[in-house]
Order: sequence, then structure tokens, then C-alpha cells
Amino acid sequence: AGQKVEDLYTDFADGSKLILLLELLTEERLPREKGKMRVHKLQNVRNALEFLTSKKIKLVNIHNDGIVDGRANQILGLVWTLILHFQISSAPPTSDAKQQVSAADLKKQLLRWAQKATDDYDEVNVTNFTTSWRDGMAVCAIINRHRPDLLDYDECDPERPL
Repeated sequence: AGQKVEDLYTDFADGSKLILLLELLTEERLPREKGKMRVHKLQNVRNALEFLTSKKIKLVNIHNDGIVDGRANQILGLVWTLILHFQISSAPPTSDAKQQVSAADLKKQLLRWAQKATDDYDEVNVTNFTTSWRDGMAVCAIINRHRPDLLDYDECDPERPL
């Protein structure tokens, strides 16, 4: 799609890359504001969050101003929600999936999924949900693993973010 991710915490701030990601995941078009003022950024993120809500995706303590302001807890919560919905929840059910799972168990499961999805990629060592994601390499690896047509991982460099 020609978009680059340099920093997960700032690249969703104007809403355009978040909207693009949702369009790629759902193959649906979302409305966009074209301006660069804060009000346009807030509206773009609001459009993305409302789209997710319309798809019955529960967003807990994730708000458009938190994403625009680069609040790590809200951005990571949003990314986690997207992964849970579009990747983990779409996986075939196992006997364990029938049991009630705690938030801590889901977090561990998500971390294991991210580790497994990135284990064949140089420069990626996912150990947590904060510093492991800062340089964008884990995101690049996951995108490349699932949609290699969208991203050439060999062009990714933690010293020269895409």
C-alpha cells in the first residue's frame, strides 16, 4: 500500500494508517478527513474506532484522543484487540478455547502468538508489549508473515525505520 511505519506510537496519531490497516484487514472502505489539524486527526481515529464498534469489536478504554496523543496503553490495547479479533479469534477452536480464559491468559497467549509469528525474523525478539514493538520490526515481521505481498521484510531496518 506504500505506507511506512516508523513508530507505532506516532504513526496511528493522524488516523490515516489506522484506517488503511482496517481497510486491508476487512477489505472495506472507511471515510477519511483530509486535513492535518487535530480535529481532522481526531475524526479519522473516531471513524476507525466507530467502524470497529460497528463490527461488534469491543474496545475497552480506547479513545480517539488517546490514540492521537500517542498514549502507549491505548495504542497497545488497540493493537492487541485487532490481533485478538483478526488473528487469534479467527484461528480454529481447540479444546482449550472452550474454557473461560482470563485476561492474563489472553495476554500470555497473545505474547506467545507474537513470538511464534516473529521467530524466523532477524532483528526481532518479542519479549513484552512495550519495548519489543518500539522500532516497528515486530510489526513488519507480522505483516510480512501474513501478507508478504504488502511488505518486503528485507528492506526493514531497526536503525532506519520504514
